[in-house]
Amino acid sequence: MSKLGDQPAYPADGYVRDGNDDVYQMERCGGLTKREWLVGMAMQSLLRNSYEQGDGRSRSETCAEIVSYAIGAADAMLAELEEEESDAND
Repeated sequence: MSKLGDQPAYPADGYVRDGNDDVYQMERCGGLTKREWLVGMAMQSLLRNSYEQGDGRSRSETCAEIVSYAIGAADAMLAELEEEESDAND
């Protein structure tokens, strides 16, 4: 997996209690990684289009293919972005 894909997609600062009722500590909340977010976005489109075709395949078969394709698409995008970033830093 790529370094870029491990980064949070939408990092945010959050506050958590540190044991006292009135004292809060700021903590970084990462949420989904960029890879997870890209996979989810690809799956949205692929799932929407797959059920409109009505090609006779089972849903589980279709879903397994979609998951595999979405992961591959996300990884390919991250690899391309990392290559561009690497070329820009050279």
